[in-house]
Amino acid sequence: MMASVLVGLILLMKVILRNKLPPRWHYMLWLIIMVRLLLPWAPESSYSVYNFFTYGHESSQTADVSSINKIILDVSDSTAPIEEKQEPTISVFATEKKQDSTSISMYTLAFYVWLLGVVCLCIHTVIVNRRVYTHIKQQPAITDREIVDLFEECKKIMAIKQAIPLVLAGKISSPTVLGFIRPRVLLSDSLIRTLEHKQLGFIFYHELGHVKRRDVAINCLMYGLLILHWFNPILWYAYYRMREDQEIACDALALTFIGSEQKENYGHTLISLLEYYSKSQSISSLANLTGYNYLAP
Repeated sequence: MMASVLVGLILLMKVILRNKLPPRWHYMLWLIIMVRLLLPWAPESSYSVYNFFTYGHESSQTADVSSINKIILDVSDSTAPIEEKQEPTISVFATEKKQDSTSISMYTLAFYVWLLGVVCLCIHTVIVNRRVYTHIKQQPAITDREIVDLFEECKKIMAIKQAIPLVLAGKISSPTVLGFIRPRVLLSDSLIRTLEHKQLGFIFYHELGHVKRRDVAINCLMYGLLILHWFNPILWYAYYRMREDQEIACDALALTFIGSEQKENYGHTLISLLEYYSKSQSISSLANLTGYNYLAP
């Protein structure tokens, strides 16, 4: 519940400080949600979803205590034998035990529903990412000397010394970074044929920006936390907005290496790509220029 409140506060801050914060900080705000979800504890709050499960139980306990106190007072004020006053007390404790059993059953049912959702999402995520990795392993590396030299020049300008293979993307039509331990940049054959040399450089700066910022690792971690909180639609919306701000922040980083005089050309390149592709499923192990992962038919 606290994470959902934080999402609302972050959205409010983004509206208030929309023109005062640079794109990098708009993106960094979402990392607060990730830190909150990683914490094993949080300050107690009276506004919690668990209160709905415990409210009825606590109310019944209060009523039972009042009933017991009333019975005790009746026993003390009465001259009848004590044995005749014991039966109501036994029924009260029996009712309390039954309510405890009902409460435990609700928690057990909720746990199994949550666990089923986690298992299903984990299986789906593993299958989707395995298909992507299997497909990319079958694709050849890009060997065009002019393109490879341009890619290496962009790496040098961005001070990236890590070995990053440049691979044909196959069915993944959007420029993409795959993986974070051993990242590789994917580029489709159609883009190589249609884009100019300068436009390919813009794409390389953007994708290398994802590598430099370790965006794929952040996406994987956030998505793993989302799997544990799959029942919360507010967090899914936060993930969607985080990915949008991530792309904008990466564009801002790329422009620092491209130069202000190339902003217009860079923008035209982005518009051309966005007009060419249609939105598809977002995969956590990928980070690309358009913000989504487009699979060609």
